Amino acid sequence: MKFPLTCTALSTSLLLAACSSSTPEDNRPPTPVSCPALGTRVLTPLNITPPAVTPTLNWNAPRATGKLLITSTGKLAAQNLKPLQGLNVQNITPDLRQVRTPAGKTDQAFAHELEQAGLQVQPDFLYQPLSTTNDPGFPGNTGIKVNNVVMTQTYLTRIHVPEAWDVLSKCNLPLDGALTAVLDSAVDTTHPELQGRITANVSQVGTLRSGVTHVYDHGTAAAGIIGATGNNGQGLTGIGQQQQLLLEEVITSEGAATSDVTAALYDAVQRGAKVINISLGMPSNPGDTALDQALTATASRAVLVAAAGNTNVDVYYPASHPSVIAVGAVSTSDSALAWYSARPSAPGKRPLDIVAPGGNESFPLLTLAPGGGYAGMAGTSFAAPQVSGVAALMRAANPSLSAAQTRALLLAHVNSASGLPLLDAAAAVTGAITAK
Repeated sequence: MKFPLTCTALSTSLLLAACSSSTPEDNRPPTPVSCPALGTRVLTPLNITPPAVTPTLNWNAPRATGKLLITSTGKLAAQNLKPLQGLNVQNITPDLRQVRTPAGKTDQAFAHELEQAGLQVQPDFLYQPLSTTNDPGFPGNTGIKVNNVVMTQTYLTRIHVPEAWDVLSKCNLPLDGALTAVLDSAVDTTHPELQGRITANVSQVGTLRSGVTHVYDHGTAAAGIIGATGNNGQGLTGIGQQQQLLLEEVITSEGAATSDVTAALYDAVQRGAKVINISLGMPSNPGDTALDQALTATASRAVLVAAAGNTNVDVYYPASHPSVIAVGAVSTSDSALAWYSARPSAPGKRPLDIVAPGGNESFPLLTLAPGGGYAGMAGTSFAAPQVSGVAALMRAANPSLSAAQTRALLLAHVNSASGLPLLDAAAAVTGAITAK
């Protein structure tokens, strides 16, 4: 199952960028730590409205060449499939098929032929990555050297993760979140910090064509932010200290295809994922009907979280989809978006839903790196996994919450003291515990 996506990450030069071990102190008062009284809050479910109109199909947007997608809102009738007989066709989902363009024809010309036969056709678009306890990396401990600079996970204290853990502990609830799918590049599953954390490792990219390679940095970092083993005396800690992860490889060196991402979304919910992290995108929706439909369908079962983009323009797609939580990034200050963070630039544009620390060139986030090491990363790609990690804690703390209820509670319990909707893990977890 396949589909191309773009992930938003800053330049790879930031992977090992030097950073100071200290960042400006957070002067906000900590959230009181106690086990809240249960069932004291009546929750109004959030109604998510799918997009009314998909943007005009854009053949100039990045796409995988030599193949097309056949879309449908229902199972394709046998008679409608006659034009595909004798062609190289692959089933992606019950409502989506991928067909190879015959030799000697252009993708657009072949698409026109299929449309004339009554089929709904689109390109296979390509999205790009958006790239930051007693564990040494936990703030206040000894730290971890990256390029001879000592780093700690300062973002954990800025978003009140330790207080969230305390609330869970006082309520005798686990410090690990519900099953979370990471739709990203390949992950170094041999990393010591990910041992015992991976429920399944699925690749949706299939056989790579010549010149295209697997990549590991981006996915390993995102997975570690959510689920690196905590309180084990080494490395850093994930937001869910004993988090179970479902890894879905969709990003290669050329990006992430619509077909691969769509397949991963459906596979993730079928495997029981309650939260799905998507750190990839492109500047605007190119008319991706297949992905629109997949996002709308899977949002009823999983909380969808996506990086908003790294180019200081409007919110990227798929973060701009109304069923998805769009995550922007702050840098060293909670009161201003990072210089690279996507943001609405015109009235009526899709707003950011929430922000989290994303780092910058001088102060990247401490993350896992392939080969059992650690790196400094920055970008909205690494703000989004923080939101996913907190959403997973919420769904584990109160399994009766639906995906829509979890989303509503998460966004209702942000810290707006500095003027932006900053992720607040303790407030969100408390809200989940007390919700009926």
